[in-house]
Amino acid sequence: MAISLNRIGGRDSRELIVNILKRMITNEIAVQYSLAGKLKKMGFKDLLLAKCIIRAVRLKDDKMTEKEMINYISKWLVQATLRHERSLETKKTKHQETVDADAI
Repeated sequence: MAISLNRIGGRDSRELIVNILKRMITNEIAVQYSLAGKLKKMGFKDLLLAKCIIRAVRLKDDKMTEKEMINYISKWLVQATLRHERSLETKKTKHQETVDADAI
């Protein structure tokens, strides 16, 4: 699985991590996780996916530390709520535009 995830690609290791997360987890699901599972959220760091992401990044960059990888994953998870809210606003706006256009 790590080889397949590595093939998703990115300019650097940080971008690879973000691209994998975008492809594997929707924002709607990501809001339910934090890295360590605090604040009534589930823990991400113990999931098989987290371990596979780390292995995939190791294939690309053996100099990046696990701590750095975990930090990028954590930041991505923290921003999931904002991304999810924005996507809901976008859907709502598009729906309203459709309703308005139909009313004309």
